[in-house]
Amino acid sequence: MELLPDFLLILRRFNETIVKPKGVGIIHLFSGPKTKKGMRYSIIFLVCLFSFGFTAKAQYFNFAGKPEVSVLTCAPGKAVYAKFGHTAIRINDGQGLDLVFNYGVFDFNTPGFLLKFLRGRTDYMLGVYPTASFIAEYKERNSTVWEQNLNLDTLQTQKLIRLLNTNYIPENRFYRYNFAFDNCATRPREVIRDALDGVIVTREIISGDSYRDLINYYIEDSPWLYVGINVLFGIDADQPVRNSGELFLPELMRNNLQYAKVRSNSDLNAEKKLVTSISELVTAEPEPVKSKLSIIFHPMFFFLILLFMGIYLTFKTEKRNKTSKVFDTLLFASTGMAGLILFFFSNFSVHPFVDNNLNLLWLNPLNLIVALFIWSTRFRRLTFFYLVLYVLSILVYGGITAWMSYNVVFSLLPLIVLLLIRSFRRVKRLLHKLTVPTDKGFKWI
Repeated sequence: MELLPDFLLILRRFNETIVKPKGVGIIHLFSGPKTKKGMRYSIIFLVCLFSFGFTAKAQYFNFAGKPEVSVLTCAPGKAVYAKFGHTAIRINDGQGLDLVFNYGVFDFNTPGFLLKFLRGRTDYMLGVYPTASFIAEYKERNSTVWEQNLNLDTLQTQKLIRLLNTNYIPENRFYRYNFAFDNCATRPREVIRDALDGVIVTREIISGDSYRDLINYYIEDSPWLYVGINVLFGIDADQPVRNSGELFLPELMRNNLQYAKVRSNSDLNAEKKLVTSISELVTAEPEPVKSKLSIIFHPMFFFLILLFMGIYLTFKTEKRNKTSKVFDTLLFASTGMAGLILFFFSNFSVHPFVDNNLNLLWLNPLNLIVALFIWSTRFRRLTFFYLVLYVLSILVYGGITAWMSYNVVFSLLPLIVLLLIRSFRRVKRLLHKLTVPTDKGFKWI
C-alpha cells in the first residue's frame, strides 16, 4: 500500500535529480542539455503534470462505449512506503479515457500531519489520474504490475463507475486510513463487491499465520525495519488471521480475486468467475545480489558488538568507573527513549496491533531517568530499587514470551542480555556502597 501518490513520487524524484543539482527552476528542463535520463524524466514529468491538473479539475468521469474494468496489483518495492505493494482500479473505455482510481493518496501538507500520522489518524483519499503516469512510475521503480480483467456486465460496470465517481467528490474522497483493516487494498475490493448484483464467493485459506507473520514476510529483507516494526507490535499482532483478514496485503488480495466467483442473488446456483484473465503490464528486471558486506550493518552484528563491549567493561575494567558510567548512560538513555516511543504508541495511537506491548517490560521509559541518576550519589538508593525491579521485569519478559511462544526478535537478544548484565552489575555495586556487613547481616548506610 502506497504512502504517497505516484505522481508526487515522480515529481519529488524529478526535483531531486534534475532541478536541485543545477540550482535552477523548471524552465531548465526545456532549455538545458538534453541527456537521455533527463529526457525520460521530462516525459514523465509532463505526463504527471497533466495528471495532477486533470485530477484537480475533474469531478465526474464519463466513460464512453463499454469500458473495461481491471484491478492493478503492484509488487512490493525497495522503499519503506512500497514494501507491501499497492492495489488500484483501472477503467479504460478504449476511446481515450484510461484512468486509475487510487485509494492510496495522502497530503503531507495537512495541518498537524506528523502527529496525526503517529497517532494513526491519517486521512487518505481517492486520487484519479491517467494509467500512463501510474505505469511509468512502477516501471521506473522496477516493480511488476499485474492486471486482472474483471468479468462485469454493462450494468455492473456502470454501477461501479457511479460508486467511484461518488467516492471521488470532495466531501467523500477522504477516509480514515487503517493499515490492516481499511487501506488501498481493501477499499477497491469493497467498491467492486458493492457494484455486483451478487456475492463474492472465495475459498477460505486457514494457514495459521498471524498478522505479524504476514507482515514480517514483506520486511524480512530490511533488518532494521523488521526490528522496529516488531518492537512496536504488541501481542494483538499475534492473533491468527481469519475471515479473509489477509486481504489487506495487495498480493494476497490479487490471489484471492483470481479464484473468486460471483454468485447471483437471483439464482444461488449460478456462479461466474470474477476474473477473466491476468497479464503483466510491467515486468521487473532481475535485481543484483546484495553484497556480503551488508552483514556489518545488520542489527544482530551491531547489538553483538555492544554486548561484547558491555561484557568487557563488566569483567575487565572495574577501575574505569567513568567509562562504565558513560556506557551505561548511553545504554539506558537509548532504551528509555525507545520505551517512551513504545509507551506513546501503546497508549495514544490507534494504529493496529500496537496495544498490550510486552516490550515495555525491558524498554522502560524510566530508563531515561536512571541514565541521569547513575551520576548522582543522592539517588543511589532509588536507583538500586529501580534496577532490582528492572532486572525482575526482564526476567518476567523472558518467562512470559517463552510461555506464550511470543515472537521475540532474535537480533534483540544480545541487547536484552546486555541490559540484564549491566543492570545486575550496578545492583551489585550499589548494594556494596549502600550497605555494611554486621553480625546480624547487612545494614543500610
